[in-house]
Amino acid sequence: MQYRIQQFRTPACATCSARSKCTKSKNGRLIERTEYQDAVDRNDARVKTNWSYYRKRQELVEHPYGTIKRQWGFTYTLLKTLPKVQAESDLIFTCYNLKRCVNLLGLQEILERLKAVLSLILGNLRHLKKSQESIFTSFAFLSFFGGNIRREDVF
Repeated sequence: MQYRIQQFRTPACATCSARSKCTKSKNGRLIERTEYQDAVDRNDARVKTNWSYYRKRQELVEHPYGTIKRQWGFTYTLLKTLPKVQAESDLIFTCYNLKRCVNLLGLQEILERLKAVLSLILGNLRHLKKSQESIFTSFAFLSFFGGNIRREDVF
């Protein structure tokens, strides 16, 4: 994506007494502003007024990106197009979050919590009256490809 950049020069630089403090260029000072310069200026002002908040955000938000890029080596994506890249990023961040949970809670606690969630999901499936047959058909289809699921296991 290419941004529009405006360039500003003035002939006043040739006779300015502060020129040596302002620029070393023989053509005078060149000022460039992008089409988003107002947003950049507002962001800079926000950062300067809330420096401690910005530092905290850096500590919390930037850490996963640094870990994934530098320690895990994911410096580019393998896929093209936004939906595919988003899916790839989602998988990478899911792995990061799972690894972080294991480090914080321990593997046994994570497994117990996953079992609890799975039992809730299966419990809700047992109570669905309207779509029992379609669910069973889906499970039967899946069992055809290697699973051994009986109707009693689902409902």
